[in-house]
Amino acid sequence: MLHRVPARDHIYADSSERGLFEPHIGLGEEVTAGQTGGLIHLTTTPWREPEPVTAKVGGVVLCRLIPARAGRGDCVFVIGRDWNSPSSTAVSDR
Repeated sequence: MLHRVPARDHIYADSSERGLFEPHIGLGEEVTAGQTGGLIHLTTTPWREPEPVTAKVGGVVLCRLIPARAGRGDCVFVIGRDWNSPSSTAVSDR
């Protein structure tokens, strides 16, 4: 059984400007800390390289943003962990 990690550990876009989010991780897939979960393609400056969206913690993808416009601060992945995992913490921040 999985539980949602605290909101601070979800994966958020941190791009310099809004752009098109391209997810690289599917629902139910494992993600590790430091892994690139997707890219933000900058639509107002398409000649620039896409900016990566990186996971701060590991877990399982419970929810993800569809390919859509996203920018700094937008939640793009919700992460969960196994209840029995030693690194699991109770959800207490709402």
